[in-house]
Amino acid sequence: MAEVLGRNIKKHVSLGLWRGISIHENMEPISHSQFANDTILFGEATVREAITIWKVLDCFESDSSQSMNKNKSMVFFLNTSKRLRSRISKILEFEPGRASSSLDGFLKKFLWEGSKEDMRIPLINWDTACMIKEEGGAGLRKMNLQNLALGAKLAWKKYKFPKKLWCRILVAKYLDSNSRDIILTVANSVRGSLIWRFIWESCKLLTYHLTWKIDNGKRASFWHDSWNGDEPLENLFKDKDWVNQIEAYVGSWVADYFEILPNSSSSLSWKSVGDWHQINHR
Repeated sequence: MAEVLGRNIKKHVSLGLWRGISIHENMEPISHSQFANDTILFGEATVREAITIWKVLDCFESDSSQSMNKNKSMVFFLNTSKRLRSRISKILEFEPGRASSSLDGFLKKFLWEGSKEDMRIPLINWDTACMIKEEGGAGLRKMNLQNLALGAKLAWKKYKFPKKLWCRILVAKYLDSNSRDIILTVANSVRGSLIWRFIWESCKLLTYHLTWKIDNGKRASFWHDSWNGDEPLENLFKDKDWVNQIEAYVGSWVADYFEILPNSSSSLSWKSVGDWHQINHR
């Protein structure tokens, strides 16, 4: 029955009655996404669009004799006034979604206070409670670290599955290249949504624990990547200006510094790259 709903949505989109959301000028607007029995609907934050969505859902319920679980359905908004959010929520008969920013607080309260009838004095601090059980902790997780790990997982999925829809959206909006490696090497993220900046920040955790396996040496940064099993070479030098001068003089990639024999990343020999060692080093 989910396919029937999908076809009805596409029909309204083709008639211009359902606009969906536009991610990028080079991509078609997105109206819905379906996962098994779950459906995510996308639309403009307008009363007209909300009415169209409600009519499509109402028609689906009538034709299929199935009912949506409105207790498990929510509507989320982006850059929408409080008044408009309220009107749209009433039209759709969905509760506005809310994200809690104090999950750690709930966990601490549960751990330390218990019920109102059974108030307790904390016997261990929060850091100890979040240690693994083998080290004497309770195995609880700090939400900020959990969130960071999930963000790094998203960055890795962007690298492994670049053709997925959400990956193509990121490339279209925020990245300048279709290269798989771009998510691992993008230098800054001064623009973009909160979600994109979150993934970019989390990617630092990912790249810190990655090391390149050298093939032709043209994708791994000689100074800024881990490519020999150790930390990046730039970390060994306090004089970052000197490192930058060497990089500007010789090049950025491992292949700029080494001759690499085919099919043998363990056989590296220095290239003759001029008198770069004579650049003043403090």
